[in-house]
Amino acid sequence: MIKNSIITILLLGLIAPICAQVEKQEDFLTQNIPQEQVYIQINNSLLLTGERLLYKFYTLQAESKKLSELSKIGRVELISQNGDIIFEQKVKLYNGQGAADFFIDSDLKSGLYKLIGYTNWMLNAEDSFFQQDILIINPYQELSQTEVEKDQAEKSRFNEFSESNSIYLNLILNKSSYKQREEVKLLLKNQEKISGDFSISVRKVDEIEKPRKINSADYSEYYKNIEWNFNDTLFYPEIRGAYFQGKISGDDDLENLSKNNIVISSPGEENQLQIVSTGNNGDFAFIVDEPTNNDKFLFQVSDSTKAYEIDLVPLKRPNFDKLSFRPIKIDSVSKESILEKSINIQIENAYSSIKTNATGNRIRNNYFFDSKLIKYNLDEYNRFNDVRQTFTEIVKFGRIRKNAAGKNVLLVRNINPYKEFNNPALLIVDGVVEKDHEKLLTYDPYKIESISVLRNKLFFGPSVFSGAIIIETKNGSYPEEFHNKEMVFKKLETPQKTKEYYRPDYSTKALKRIPDYRYQLFWEPDLKLTGKDQEISFYTSDLEGKFKIDIEGFTKEGKPVSISKAFEVE
Repeated sequence: MIKNSIITILLLGLIAPICAQVEKQEDFLTQNIPQEQVYIQINNSLLLTGERLLYKFYTLQAESKKLSELSKIGRVELISQNGDIIFEQKVKLYNGQGAADFFIDSDLKSGLYKLIGYTNWMLNAEDSFFQQDILIINPYQELSQTEVEKDQAEKSRFNEFSESNSIYLNLILNKSSYKQREEVKLLLKNQEKISGDFSISVRKVDEIEKPRKINSADYSEYYKNIEWNFNDTLFYPEIRGAYFQGKISGDDDLENLSKNNIVISSPGEENQLQIVSTGNNGDFAFIVDEPTNNDKFLFQVSDSTKAYEIDLVPLKRPNFDKLSFRPIKIDSVSKESILEKSINIQIENAYSSIKTNATGNRIRNNYFFDSKLIKYNLDEYNRFNDVRQTFTEIVKFGRIRKNAAGKNVLLVRNINPYKEFNNPALLIVDGVVEKDHEKLLTYDPYKIESISVLRNKLFFGPSVFSGAIIIETKNGSYPEEFHNKEMVFKKLETPQKTKEYYRPDYSTKALKRIPDYRYQLFWEPDLKLTGKDQEISFYTSDLEGKFKIDIEGFTKEGKPVSISKAFEVE
């Protein structure tokens, strides 16, 4: 039902400029496409420079509170009191949820910040975004600059720690207090047999007043009196991935430029290669549907030989003019705690090469036609001193000939023996389309890892090619020898990669000599419950004091679950 409705609104978007008005569009969208809300669980609302802000992004249907499968991209921003964007990230959403993090750099000033979360679809409603106060302290700065008394009415925003319970789950620890580097076993007693998606954070309780963390049970209070408006500009949900728009201009007249296609690639990222058409005004659009290892993208015009420029259209963002920031006083006792914590963080970061976070494996890196490729791994053959001879002796289904202009071009032999290809093949080097085939012939063949051949006719976006030849170099990052002045490089904010966060195992003595000053003992943003009890275990660090377990999330029926429990490390 939702997919059919999305197709309909896309058609409405195409028809609207012609008809100037679509009757009852707002009624249709209101009745058929669920409105969205965002909730973000964070690991802490107080962070020092050198720490990481960890967060879980939930997108929910506004009415049912169930996870929304509409938007596939969540947007997260950290805003300063001056309105500056400290960071902006895109989170890939799988069934309405995703997770990422941000390192708090030492150049950030102490003060209150706002963490903002929204989807592109939510831009259709004014002030429809999630916001959470974050207190960042930079111990390298003079803290007195941020010391301002807050009034009594504001104190409610800065809560001390307290435990909370849930009718759905009961948190049972195997002990109430633990030693340093001892294993903690936590049983999630699923007394109501619930299923759903959750996130869990285990962290040392701060001795400093800090902003209250918004929980899953009360986040919806921030969306009261929000009105959606589809009569003005319509912002479409990103139903496939991160949506980008661009425009081409240049020495050639606009009509000729608009007849060309735009080739978009990210060096070394095979799955990001795209070919898109341009509109009458030189406009074009494309989607990045997966996280990437490289945020630098390369743009080329398919046939134009004249100079051109490519500009990306800035993304629409919410209006943050109504955001309010109120400072908090840091007393002398807190300063001592901050100094101690800062030293511990520096020690932890000194061992960051050992305590690494592993990148998740959701990144797909192959061409959509990968299964049809015939691959020649050159190290399996006798090597030759030039590429031409390599093709002659090894690449059975590839050939080289001169075109009408006297330049060498690469061709492939059609899989249909009765219809030989006479046009050049599409040449791709490390995920980048190479228009000048002669550059490959002068490249050092010993730097080539493999050559693959596609013998079928290739339908690629609006273009059709007589097969393809794929070159993978040893370093896989598109060598400088293939670059030319016509290429336009742009940095894109692509979806964040998933991570598996560091978890030490002290059941052996392998880490005995490595100091452990972790304040964040455990973080699991992808906790799934399936109606059964579940056990989680983790280890304490070298720090003593009170620690807090936070679990946030939603059942499959859209019921919020917010529960916390404390334990001591002595």
